[in-house]
Amino acid sequence: MKKNNHETLLFKALSFFILTLFISSTGLTQKTYSTQNQECFMFLVGKKASRNGTVLLAHNNDLTGNEASHVVKYPAAVHKLTDSVRFPSGLSIPEIKQTYEWMALKIAIGFEEGDAVAINQHGVAIAGGVALKPDRNSLAIEKDPLIKTGLTGGVRYIALQRSKTARECVKILGSLYSKYGVTYPSGIGIADTSEIWYIESGGGYSWAAVRVPDSCYWVQANGYRIGKVAPLDTLNYYCSPELLKFCQNNQLWNPNAGDFNFTKVFGGGRIERNEKPFYDSRRIWQAVKIFSPSLNYLFDEKEFQQFFVPDEKISLENCFSLLRNGYEETEFENNVDDLGLTGERPIASWNAVHSDVVQLYPGKPADYAAILWTGLGPSHTCFYVPILYGVDVIHPNYHQTEIENDGVSAFWVFHDLAQKAKNNPDFLSSIKKEQKLFEANAIEKTNKLMLKAEKIHQLSPLHIQPLINKEVLDLCEKAYKKVKDGIEKAQGERQK
Repeated sequence: MKKNNHETLLFKALSFFILTLFISSTGLTQKTYSTQNQECFMFLVGKKASRNGTVLLAHNNDLTGNEASHVVKYPAAVHKLTDSVRFPSGLSIPEIKQTYEWMALKIAIGFEEGDAVAINQHGVAIAGGVALKPDRNSLAIEKDPLIKTGLTGGVRYIALQRSKTARECVKILGSLYSKYGVTYPSGIGIADTSEIWYIESGGGYSWAAVRVPDSCYWVQANGYRIGKVAPLDTLNYYCSPELLKFCQNNQLWNPNAGDFNFTKVFGGGRIERNEKPFYDSRRIWQAVKIFSPSLNYLFDEKEFQQFFVPDEKISLENCFSLLRNGYEETEFENNVDDLGLTGERPIASWNAVHSDVVQLYPGKPADYAAILWTGLGPSHTCFYVPILYGVDVIHPNYHQTEIENDGVSAFWVFHDLAQKAKNNPDFLSSIKKEQKLFEANAIEKTNKLMLKAEKIHQLSPLHIQPLINKEVLDLCEKAYKKVKDGIEKAQGERQK
């Protein structure tokens, strides 16, 4: 049968999914998560700051560019009292009685943990993470050392499996930080259809979280960003127990010198070492320049306010464009370096292994109103495909992949496309035209699908899944085919 035959796709994907469920339900009750540095970018948009009232969570996951990524769905599970979760550090923590279903865009088996973006059955989403260790200052390193036998980054997905709201997820994650400590500090975006939170780990046991106002956006590179922390204002802040007292007792903060500022207490390491001082701040400056030009921040600014109100409401397409930004139409567009060594570190890196935007519709069921706009490989050449949470069948090329280049799975196909386009401006330009057409069509189809799903949900919820399965499979297949055709075209032109 032909590759794009839906019966074949359904059979392959369902077979693999059943196998996954089987493995998950066997005696392999001790799950292992490991850790890896992520030099990433994150952009969080409140529902009153977005053009259509949705929560938008955009993220680029930058590693080496070769870590194969795919989309996986994990079932809800009931656990035994003796079950535990084991981390690479050697730490084991007790499992709880029941965990929720969740879907993730993540690095494939065989690599270390990497950085996944995930949504659970209640519409709670992990927007991804950003590495903060390079920005810790020397005093914070000394006074609040990391815990070698503590939690690694996979703990965020443990919290997700246990949460019905973003607020609950933040509290669970923070309580685990406080109890076990962390091996590596990071910043994590967490949201549901009602609110967005952002949490940072300062050191071994210190952490703080802040709620992003609905009318604002939050932009994040790889430096500490949380400023004021007000422990008594639990509507908008959470933090580790007696955080301010700990910092005062360890000479990390002097109350006589001014208000407590989490970033100043724990961050500033790059500036302190005079190491790539604009590595983080210039990416933030670029996003603010695009969405809040009226603020007139200068390109050499190193400190920014926490929250920004956009001059104009932000659309899904704006998020796609931001993730692809390389300082175009600025003084830095011809001086870009993915590592930030000889030029400016851009938002869009050729080392990205996946790029995405999570879109959450307030007040609607997660099945059709929580969407993972999935891009595999670098944002320059990926096609953002909407994978609605309610699918029970994921396109096999998006669901399965190999650690080594197999030339078949979606990740490696997009990876090969990126390699051919990286130093070929004309080819890259043609890809960008195809991206724009495909994504405009995908947004239109998804909007129509949402309307259909809403009507069906009111009459017969069981009929929603076949509808969204078909539409999502079709869009995944079209994106995949476009990339395969683009690679063949590039090869044909090279042989002429």
